Amino acid sequence: PPAPPVEILEPSLPASLALSPVDRDSLGEQGIIALVSLLTGKDNLGLIAGDGWAGDLLWRFEPGPGSTTKAGDGATIWVTQWTTDKDADDFSYALNRCVMARFPGESMEDDRQRGGQVLRRADRVYRIERTGAQVVLRVVPPAIDAKLGSDTKKKGSAPPQGSAKKLT
Repeated sequence: PPAPPVEILEPSLPASLALSPVDRDSLGEQGIIALVSLLTGKDNLGLIAGDGWAGDLLWRFEPGPGSTTKAGDGATIWVTQWTTDKDADDFSYALNRCVMARFPGESMEDDRQRGGQVLRRADRVYRIERTGAQVVLRVVPPAIDAKLGSDTKKKGSAPPQGSAKKLT
């Protein structure tokens, strides 16, 4: 029988954002395969992306009482866990390809200051971070992305290739 998914904890967000979780879901291994295959048009990439899935949870956070964030400017955070570092690498690559397929002509950049890869647009920031066998995708407005990065590594110390800051 298939192994049960690993436990994934809810991401913590700065209290100053006053964002509350309004939805939680999981794609699962088969959902990841379908998502990557459909977005990239590459069935084999979808199969590779889903291989080694250990668990995932996707949260949507929206402004709660006392928030200065306008409605619709919440945060979507998808935390995935993989059985090996190679599986996490494969999924991270596939997720990058999905973002590129969504925004043709744009490219994700290595974020040397905070780690991971990022695509900054006027309305949203798409950030892929990897720590060990965990890959996190954050889709947030630029103002929220800046606040989520306030406790990151000191300037001038570039992370090693392939590493990412753990989501806190």
